[in-house]
Amino acid sequence: MPPNIINILTLIIILNSYLFINLQKYSYIMYKINLLIFDNTNSNKRIKQAFQDICRLSPSNHWSL
Repeated sequence: MPPNIINILTLIIILNSYLFINLQKYSYIMYKINLLIFDNTNSNKRIKQAFQDICRLSPSNHWSL
């Protein structure tokens, strides 16, 4: 195989793994948001912890508590 094809394949593999990791992060964020919305038995401490997890995992960390 020519070297440029190998480079392209490597780049595709790296991008796919990056997208997969981000997909896992976003599904976890959605899980935390669902906990905040639908679990009415939450104490303030659990709500604060879930919100901090969402902020920590979100791509832009502009949100603060």
